[in-house]
Amino acid sequence: MKTLYDLVDLSAFDNLKFIAEKIVEGFITGLHKSPFHGFSVEFAEHRVYNQGESTRFIDWKLYARTEKLFVKKFEEETNLRAYLIIDTSSSMFYPVEKKIISKAGFSVYSAAALIHLLQKQRDAVSLFLVSDKADFVSKPKSTRLHVNYLYEQLYHLLHTKNTTGKQTQLAQYLNQYAETFHKRSLIIIFSDLFYFEDTDSIISAFKHLKYRKHEIIVFNTIDYKYERHLNFDSRPYLFVDMETGEKIKLKPSFYTDEYQNKFEAYHKAIAYKLAQYGIEYIDVDIRQHFAQVLLPFLLKRNKLF
Repeated sequence: MKTLYDLVDLSAFDNLKFIAEKIVEGFITGLHKSPFHGFSVEFAEHRVYNQGESTRFIDWKLYARTEKLFVKKFEEETNLRAYLIIDTSSSMFYPVEKKIISKAGFSVYSAAALIHLLQKQRDAVSLFLVSDKADFVSKPKSTRLHVNYLYEQLYHLLHTKNTTGKQTQLAQYLNQYAETFHKRSLIIIFSDLFYFEDTDSIISAFKHLKYRKHEIIVFNTIDYKYERHLNFDSRPYLFVDMETGEKIKLKPSFYTDEYQNKFEAYHKAIAYKLAQYGIEYIDVDIRQHFAQVLLPFLLKRNKLF
């Protein structure tokens, strides 16, 4: 499957839509070689036939190949409303390295690929970019013009140079928008969930969304190498909190075990709480392939329909 660093050459095209298509193509090719061979991803122009409705639009050629009844879909049909929410606080722009895509960058490419899939399914899609303010908000639509507009916003985010001091207010905005989202929508969230000192607020926000009958997937977007494993060279470093500007100088190897224990305990606690509310919580390593995002999405959507 296409990994994160297969995008290096593709980025030269400077076309996010093109890259999104290539990510999906690579994913589907890998899917056919995996234990999920035969898993249906051909839902662009059809929906399952419901017993009792008119047989006028049944695709009989497709029936001959699959022995299943599918109805041809039309442009105005919308099956699902999906809201893609990306945390754009300063910590999401880590790591700041050449040839390494940040957490925000990984989220952008993932969201672009999901938008491509949603458009193929005739689903309505919305995009929210939030930090300490709402950077961008859109209503869910399925038109080609709207989708191109979302690609444009993602492109701008991809090329944004991070400025420190944008703190996470994701919980606040999830609570605010929970009442405005269309009922029984699919909410997809990309965030590093840096709520170490206020876990209750983010858990409460997710609970609020679930109370409104939404289906939710939370992608905990992390750089495993540095943020999970603390895999730095054995020398002193000056660490700077990208959101608060707070600085500390230390040698990471002295604190690796203690740090990893606290890191794992924090994320396990969140995962456990979200599981209690029926919310999918998925750890994502930004240095790995996009199947981490695309497969859970397809599995979730297949369950919904």
